[in-house]
Amino acid sequence: APLPPRLRFPGLIVSGRGTRLTLRYLTLEAQPAGLLLDVRKGAFVELINCRLLGGGIFLDSGSSARLVRTSVLEAPGAGIEGRGFEELTLHCCQVSNCSGDGVQLSRGQRLRAIDCTIS
Repeated sequence: APLPPRLRFPGLIVSGRGTRLTLRYLTLEAQPAGLLLDVRKGAFVELINCRLLGGGIFLDSGSSARLVRTSVLEAPGAGIEGRGFEELTLHCCQVSNCSGDGVQLSRGQRLRAIDCTIS
């Protein structure tokens, strides 16, 4: 199967309760390497069949994310980091080859991880 379209950018901030971002079938590459998705203040991000290269995801206070069949690869820090987040759901995901922890979470309310590889 062909690889999904690739977007290269320095990072994206998704902020505010009621703000919702859904991305499907994309490769997101951090240029330069760093944080790719910064989810803040109650925002929600959903990634379906995506690949994140060279950057990770940060979930801030009250924010949530749902990742389905998504890979986070080669982040310069943690692949997925959450502090005070509301909910994180990982379904059939891969987090690997990150410089920091694959997943680093604190003070979160709900975590669901089903059939994932984190290394």
